[in-house]
Amino acid sequence: MNTASRLPSRHRRALLACVVGGLSTRVLWAQDRSAQAPPPALWWPPERHWQLLRERAPQSPEVQAVMKAQYQLLARGWSQPPHALAHLPAEPHWQGEAPPRRVADSLGEFEQLQALAFLYTLNGQAAYRERALELLRPWARSLGPVAQPLALRWLEPAMWAYRLLRPQLGAPDRVRLDAWWQAHALAQQGDRQLDRPDALDRRNSHRLCSIGLIGWALGDATLVESARRGLQQQLMDALLPTGESLDYRQSGRLADQVDALRPLLTLALALRESGDDLYHWGTPAGASMARSVAWLLARTQNPSRYPELRGQTVEAAQLQPLQALIEAWQPGLTPLGTGSGRQHSLAGVRLRLLLNNLPEER
Repeated sequence: MNTASRLPSRHRRALLACVVGGLSTRVLWAQDRSAQAPPPALWWPPERHWQLLRERAPQSPEVQAVMKAQYQLLARGWSQPPHALAHLPAEPHWQGEAPPRRVADSLGEFEQLQALAFLYTLNGQAAYRERALELLRPWARSLGPVAQPLALRWLEPAMWAYRLLRPQLGAPDRVRLDAWWQAHALAQQGDRQLDRPDALDRRNSHRLCSIGLIGWALGDATLVESARRGLQQQLMDALLPTGESLDYRQSGRLADQVDALRPLLTLALALRESGDDLYHWGTPAGASMARSVAWLLARTQNPSRYPELRGQTVEAAQLQPLQALIEAWQPGLTPLGTGSGRQHSLAGVRLRLLLNNLPEER
């Protein structure tokens, strides 16, 4: 029996009403599945931001529009059985051909998990938690420990969702799922070999990001501290004082600079919750994430000034999530649409900016 059939009729009616007409003012989050963006779990908001959004939602058409897209996402997939995979694609689809339809549908379950965790956290309806478990349990059975960093990043939305769901799970599920996540983190740690190129390049940045986000999800201080120390070392290894990343220096591709920065900014934003500002932190050589961001933006905003780029452009689907992360650190620095020729932003990115740019109360 699927979860939809177990939903109380009043909950099914409420979900349908939100999709067709209005939105519950208690439900605030969305990621438009049609956006074709990279995995969207790029931030770790503190509770004060959640509360501010709860207060703002009734007067925010923007939040309501994004939430409508989220309800539509859940409505389309609510009655579908899980499609867990035994292997994950090693590269995101913006760098090559789109994955087969079945693979794409399976990866879409991570976005659904993220949405379900949000809804459950905000309104406490057990049906959302149960549906999330219905999706997550088969993944824990089918997908063994993933050592490839560019493959594991597909799970970022699920990492974020698990952080929200974990305190409300029964002991059997929590123990089993904790062990599954821990195995992924250990596989990532064990895969790093210092004599291989991926020990220093963007793949190690993604490795550190996954380890840190899993640590946050599990409340595992050892994993979090490992990622914190690793991030500082990675900034020294992978960023140059000129602003270039090691990946760009090797390939000459702006897309590699974008992908090198995204996991660094993602992990730094998670660590900011505990008071660390590694975005502005400078290495002994003078490199920093902020300097590398400035280097990138100069070239995406004014590519004609840099003949060495030879007409390179960066896909909007890849650039916009990074811009949202930059906005979380430096509000107003980069308008969405920069470099893409489009002055509109994706629904999920807009809400990310709304969340991350709420007033700080430190």
